[in-house]
Order: sequence, then structure tokens, then C-alpha cells
Amino acid sequence: MRFDVFMDNAQLDAVSAVLGAIAASASVGAGEAVKDMTKGAITGTRDRLVALVRGRLKKDPVGDAKLTVYAAEPTPANGQALKGHLVEAGVGDDQDILALARNLLTAAGPAALAPGSVAATIIKQVNKDGGTGFIGGQHVHHHGARAVANVDWDLFRLEGDGYELRNTGTTTARDVTITANVDLAWPTPPDQEMPPGSSVLFSCAPSLADPSPVLTVICTAAGAPGRQRWQRPLPR
Repeated sequence: MRFDVFMDNAQLDAVSAVLGAIAASASVGAGEAVKDMTKGAITGTRDRLVALVRGRLKKDPVGDAKLTVYAAEPTPANGQALKGHLVEAGVGDDQDILALARNLLTAAGPAALAPGSVAATIIKQVNKDGGTGFIGGQHVHHHGARAVANVDWDLFRLEGDGYELRNTGTTTARDVTITANVDLAWPTPPDQEMPPGSSVLFSCAPSLADPSPVLTVICTAAGAPGRQRWQRPLPR
């Protein structure tokens, strides 16, 4: 699917439709004409959609937290952070969620998926490297530049002292070691192999005497020579 023209919501896979519908419904009413439904009704439909998706994430507290963040602030970065959780939860195979998301996009009006709109930008961003989606009962390919196999990381601040480190790359990270210049606490020990989309949770509560916390991840990846080093300060 091309993303530089008006999108047809009937051709969106469920994950893209959910991300787009939540974003589109959040912006409805700001000077736009709303067809068939009042803004209040659209908000109600959006709440039902979020509730259905939350039901899929009931065994994934991190994904549930990211859904709450995305619903409150639908941005490309928050959508990208949530996307992997939706895929893992089987949202792509849920026809009730897909139908409700498409209905919500239709109610939001044609401008909701216009080039440059918030929803279109988010959908384009989360599909920028290409990938498969569930459309009309068949798995199809979102055409994009072929992604080079790589390991990349993203670091998220959770509630309290909690953090999540996620492999946002396209290949498995192997021989993973995670260290910091301050003490970290692990609910479960991190695996030495982390496939794409997998994550590990930890907590960090530095004292005033500690330096600014910095996380270091060292790993190997298929097709890449030697060991890769990734380092980031913990988000505050």
C-alpha cells in the first residue's frame, strides 16, 4: 500500500487501523466537519475500541501501559512503541477490533487519513520498513524499502522506578549483556538472546550520591562483525 495518497481504511490491517483510528478520533472536532456521528459518539466508539484492545493486552501489563500512553498522546513514537505489543497480542487476527477501527476511521471523515494527517503520519511511520499485515482475511505486504537485518534498542520509562529495554531491530540480539553505572534490579534475569520485539524489565532507584544512570547493552547480531555497543542515559 502506498502511504503518500489518501488511504483506504478498508485496506488497512488491524494493527494499522487501530493506531490510525485512535489518532484520528483524538483530533476530530478541532474545526473539522463530522459526518453521521457527533464528536461525543466518536469518543464513545474510540473508548470501546481501546477497551477491546486492552482486553487483548490483559496478560501484557507493559503493553497495557503503552496503550494508555498512546491513547492520551497518539504520536509516531508512541505508536511504534505500542505496535509490537499489538502484534504479539494477536490484534491482527481480531476481526471485531478491525471492524470497529475501520468504522471509527469512516466516522472521523475522509480527512482522517489524508496525506499529512496525524493518523496517516503514524501509520506511515510504523510501517516505514515494510512488513506483513492482516487485510481482508489474507496476509499481505506493506511495500517499503527492504529493511537491513539489524539490532536496535529502545528504552522506556514505566511507572515508579520501572524501565523496559526492547529490541526494536529486525534480527535477534545474541550474547546480550546489560550493565549500568548504578545498581539495577531484575524481576527476572535477562535472556542472552532477545528476538525482535522482545523486551526485558528492570528497575533503578539511584541515590543522590550516584552518578546519572547510563545503561550499556553489548551484543552480537547476524551479519554484523564483532560485538555491538549501545549506550543511553535512563529517561527520567
